[in-house]
Formats: sequence, structure tokens, C-alpha cells
Amino acid sequence: MRNLALFLLAVLGVIAIVSLLNSEPDENHDVSGFVGHWQSTDDVNSEVVYNADGTMQDIYSGEVLGSGTWEIPPGSYAFPRLETNIDGNTYTYSVLNVESDAMSLSYLARGNTLNYRRLDEGS
Repeated sequence: MRNLALFLLAVLGVIAIVSLLNSEPDENHDVSGFVGHWQSTDDVNSEVVYNADGTMQDIYSGEVLGSGTWEIPPGSYAFPRLETNIDGNTYTYSVLNVESDAMSLSYLARGNTLNYRRLDEGS
């Protein structure tokens, strides 16, 4: 009986994973929550500004270190993707959370989580 229960649990797990992998991408992500001036909660000197026109600035200790563009590309999956292009380098993040005063991103190249608090009123 125990083996049957474990087998059924394993089958349900496989079904859940397959349905997630086969799910249709959500192409209607609202990007308005990103627009604004954000400060890292881990390093108060680190800031990022996402502008409504798709441009952005990476700021450290009040100095603009780089500028470029940002977008939520169509076809992002369960966690929408944020792609930034700063000075010719592309950085890709999974968007874990965006609220009126807080944002959490996972930098895909390393898997670390970046947490921000909003410095402005936003949109």
C-alpha cells in the first residue's frame, strides 16, 4: 500500500511539472509597476531607475555607472522576465515580486535575489 501511495505521488509530481513546462506564456504582463527609482535593500548605495520610455540608469553612490534599456519581453513564463541592456551587456532577471513600494528580482546568471525599495511615488 505504501509503495502504491509513493508511486501515485510521484506520478502526480511528474504531471504537475509537465503541465508547468507546457503552459502557455503570459504575454500581458503589466510593466507600469517597474517604472520608478529603486534602492537596493542590501546596499543603500546601489540604485536603479526604470523610465516609462524603456530607458534605465544603474546608479552607485549617486554616480550613473551605466545606462541602457529595459523590457518585459513577450513570452515570459510563470515568473515574468526582466531584460536590461546596459552599455551593450544584457542582464536577465526573473521577476519574483513587484509592489508599490518593493521589488524582488532573481538574477538568472547567478541565481541571487535582489531586493529593492521604491524611492519615489512611482506610477
